[in-house]
Amino acid sequence: QAASVASSASPVSSVAAAQHHDQEEGEGLPTLDQLRAYCMRFQGLDTDRDGFVSGQEARPVLTASGLATGELRRIWELADVTVDGRLDQHEFAIALFLIDLRTTGATLPASLPSWIPLKIANGLQRLTSPPQNNAATGPPQSASGEGH
Repeated sequence: QAASVASSASPVSSVAAAQHHDQEEGEGLPTLDQLRAYCMRFQGLDTDRDGFVSGQEARPVLTASGLATGELRRIWELADVTVDGRLDQHEFAIALFLIDLRTTGATLPASLPSWIPLKIANGLQRLTSPPQNNAATGPPQSASGEGH
């Protein structure tokens, strides 16, 4: 019986199930290039340079996704972590990430999984932090500057 249910699943639901599994594992996150693009979009929309975009400022980017108004409203609610009716750069990146997930067939979560804002914050930090020259080239340096 279970085999017939699994085999009757549509390709879209199978993809969504695989994406859901990846999301639970924290995979399928935006790449640094995607986060960079999200940041550039945010900066282009934040014309008054107050560090936030309103729904009115974000509307052109959000509606360009082709998603229904109700889905975009839900994405806004999920991304507006501070519940202040506007999105900062981090929240805006969450919104665009959710849009990207939804447009590739994933379903929107009932509530924002905690790993999404954490992983996006880490990615944004990597974009704004100076590169660490020794990060991948050798052992950690001790306080005296010696290796090991």
